[in-house]
Amino acid sequence: MKQPDDEFRARFSALRDSDRTGAPSFRETRDAASRRATLAPRWRPTPLLALAAAAGVVLVAGLVLRSARDRDAPSITTWTSPTAGLLRTPGVELLGAPPALRASILDRVVPAPVTPRGH
Repeated sequence: MKQPDDEFRARFSALRDSDRTGAPSFRETRDAASRRATLAPRWRPTPLLALAAAAGVVLVAGLVLRSARDRDAPSITTWTSPTAGLLRTPGVELLGAPPALRASILDRVVPAPVTPRGH
């Protein structure tokens, strides 16, 4: 009975030999590539051209979206916050400052200071 390593070596050797018989030579591969290169079209879109086209599409889309957003957006002078209604207090007219001419209840309790005349 053979050792497992010897059996693996024999199988890999057989695989290498079969690969060598079916593989084309370097010269055949090079000649085929040069024939394909002469048949290729002269003008090809370069990656730089594709990048410029993509940037143009992104720019136009951004401008279109911006103009649509500007039409729908309210002005900063007319905008009110969603919580502005919470700032309104019921009975705010009762919480206002009293009129300045109305006499205070303390005026009846504490006498006004008397200033001497002629000074």
